[in-house]
Amino acid sequence: MTTLPSTEGVSGPWVLCRVADNLVGIEASAVRSMVQLPEVTNVPHTPDHVRGVMNLRGRVLRVVDLRTQLGFASLTEETAKFLEALEHHEEDHKRWLDKLQEGAAVGEVH
Repeated sequence: MTTLPSTEGVSGPWVLCRVADNLVGIEASAVRSMVQLPEVTNVPHTPDHVRGVMNLRGRVLRVVDLRTQLGFASLTEETAKFLEALEHHEEDHKRWLDKLQEGAAVGEVH
């Protein structure tokens, strides 16, 4: 069972977001704005959790990957693992589809 941290002394509202498979709450007073992520420019020699910088209304802001900073696999890593698993099971999927098509053909009325 997961124990949630105490919210004593903290009043809502909250901004909820998903990081990896975890729901994270941020006190709304700590959020300045929420925008769709614009183009991010890579900055060399930065920590792994820094994705780069972006221009937001004329201000250059650092873009942080919370997944990486919190110790989870990055979205790129997670996607690569998922694609690897799909490729690994590709033949299984093909056999399953062949059997499904055979079953559908048997059930057809000619």
